[in-house]
Amino acid sequence: MAMKILIINRDMATIFGGGESFDLNATLTLQNNGHEVTILTAKPMLAPAISLPKDIRIIAFRLPHIFTPSFLFGKKPSLPPPLILGSGQKHLESRESLVVRLKISPLLHYLNRMLFDARVRLWLWWQAKPPYDIIQCCQFFSLSAWIMKRYGMPVVAWLPGPPARQQQRIIHRLIRLKRFGLFTHGTTEASLTAMGLKRGKDFVAIPPGIHPPDKKLLGNLQHRKHQRDGLHIGEGKLLGVTTARLIPLKNHVMLIDAIALAKQKGVVWHWVMLGGGETKAQLQRHIAHRKLDQHIHLIGNQPPAQVYKWLACADVFALTSHYESYSIAVLEAVAYGLPVIGTRVGYMQHLITKAGGVLVDKNDTQALAKVLVAFADKKVRQTHAGKGIALAKRHYWQHIGKQLEDFYGDLIAKS
Repeated sequence: MAMKILIINRDMATIFGGGESFDLNATLTLQNNGHEVTILTAKPMLAPAISLPKDIRIIAFRLPHIFTPSFLFGKKPSLPPPLILGSGQKHLESRESLVVRLKISPLLHYLNRMLFDARVRLWLWWQAKPPYDIIQCCQFFSLSAWIMKRYGMPVVAWLPGPPARQQQRIIHRLIRLKRFGLFTHGTTEASLTAMGLKRGKDFVAIPPGIHPPDKKLLGNLQHRKHQRDGLHIGEGKLLGVTTARLIPLKNHVMLIDAIALAKQKGVVWHWVMLGGGETKAQLQRHIAHRKLDQHIHLIGNQPPAQVYKWLACADVFALTSHYESYSIAVLEAVAYGLPVIGTRVGYMQHLITKAGGVLVDKNDTQALAKVLVAFADKKVRQTHAGKGIALAKRHYWQHIGKQLEDFYGDLIAKS
């Protein structure tokens, strides 16, 4: 039975991280399966919005964007939030300013979310009953509770990352309600289990999805040559690829330094780094400092089709993040048969282990360089390649979409 679904995600047109990618691809998959899906999001008031596909229903409120997510490791802020009403590209530089921003970060985050929360409630308030069978919220648990109380309709919430302390209290109250459903994946499952929640009873695990590889690209030597020639990377040269936003969390510096060390040992890698972000200028300077200008290419954000072309012509994939709650990038690389290298962090380490890849400790540049030297041997690469195809297939969106449909349907039936 076709469903009418509203998906609420604050940052769909602003930041577009893993949670936004999940919701967008879920929307496209559910639409292809005959459901009517609408995305409710916000556009930054004083900065360009991220382009979204024109063939989906989108309602976007113009709101100030005053916060960029910050990840903390130890006591050092990895990505301090800028205090601007824009896209999050400017930063204060002094150490003192970082401390100030770290202290007010929770307040800014709360204010940003409350602005959107209030605007959504106002939009819903004027409707006798929203014309949807079910509503899904990316986090926003207070809003979920309000919708259920006011309209008596089923609401699904999902967590792309571990819940904050105040969210945990609301989650404990919500899971008692039969009209409420909760799902997550990866390392966040452990966080919910630590709260005393039971998988299958209080929440379900629905992993992120990927699209099947383009069969026209697999094993296509003509494509491989054409793609490499664009950057003057000949067939006999080693080529690695990384797909990740250019932010401190992804730790590209570790990979750059490892490539430099491998070169000192006589192994020359060329590398394509796909993704945009605020550290691009810093990384370009570091690449120049390491004298790798002709070997490492930062080619910015690319559409999925272009990402797949690079995956199809590379020899290896690497991701050296400080943290990954899951990793779509690793799954996509595995789907294209690439051997994968990653840091021993988050749920990514489990994916790489299942895919027969190689793990190194985060910030262990020497260990990564040794792996790159070893992977210069085609026979070594082949021993780690193609072992995760079955794992990747289980993550195809056609399967993930079916899990969402079943989850929604069960919740609607119980309501």
